[in-house]
Amino acid sequence: MYKVGTLVILVVLVVVFAAPVRAAVAGGVMWAVEPLLAMSRATHNGISSFIQTFSSTRTLIAENTAIKRELDDLKMRLLDRNLLAEENAQLRELMGQTPVPSGVLGTVLSGPGFAPYDTLVVDAGKNVGIQEGDRVFIGENVIIGRVSAVYAYSSQVVLLSSPGEKSDVVLFGGTSSDSVVTAIGRGGGSFEILIPRDIVIATGTPVFALGTSRIIATVEGSEGNANDPFKKLLLRTPINPQSIRFVRIVSSRPPL
Repeated sequence: MYKVGTLVILVVLVVVFAAPVRAAVAGGVMWAVEPLLAMSRATHNGISSFIQTFSSTRTLIAENTAIKRELDDLKMRLLDRNLLAEENAQLRELMGQTPVPSGVLGTVLSGPGFAPYDTLVVDAGKNVGIQEGDRVFIGENVIIGRVSAVYAYSSQVVLLSSPGEKSDVVLFGGTSSDSVVTAIGRGGGSFEILIPRDIVIATGTPVFALGTSRIIATVEGSEGNANDPFKKLLLRTPINPQSIRFVRIVSSRPPL
C-alpha cells in the first residue's frame, strides 16, 4: 500500500512540473537559435536585394541601348527632312545628279566590334548582283560606305569613316565659296578635313559626297593651333556604326 501511494505522488509531481520544464527548455532553445534565425533572414534579404538591383541594372542598360538606337534613327530622319527640295534641286543641277535607284536591301550580319574595325558584313552578295565598289546607304540621303569584297551570299562593306579612308566631299555654307575637299576617316564614325583657318563652318552643317546630294557626315567642331594657316574640321556620321541594322546597296555602275 505504501508503494502505491509513492507512485501516485510521483505521477502528480510529473504532471505538475512537466509543463514548466518543457517551457524552460523550449525557451532556452529559442534563445540560442534566435540569432541564427536573424542572420538567416538578413542574408536572405541581402540576396533578394542584390538580385533585384542586378535585374534593375540589366533593365536600365537594355532601355538605354534602345533609346540610343531611337535617337540615331531620329537624327537620320531629321537630316532627311532638313534637306530642302530647293537645295536638292540646285545640287542636282550643279552636279548632274540623278535620283539614287532603290538598290538592294541588306541585313547587317556583323558590324564594328565583331567584324574588322569599321566594316560591316551584310547578307547580300553575288546572288543578288552586288559588286565591289557599290555604294552603301542608310535611308535615302546618307551614304556610309562602299562594298570592298563580295562573296556568294554576303558582302563586306568598308565604312567611309574607316581609319585612312579618303572621300571627296563638298562643304556648303562657309564664309567663302563652296569648297571641294578630302575627308579622311578617323574610325568610329568620325572624319577630319583640313581647311584654311579663315573658313568658318557652323556646327551641324551637312557634308555631301562629291557628285551627289547625299550626306556623308555633319560638322561636329574644329581643332588647331591659332598660328597655323589651316585647321582640322571634325565630322561625324549621322548614325552610330554599331547601331546599323539594315543598309541599302546601290550599284556604282552607270545605267545601261
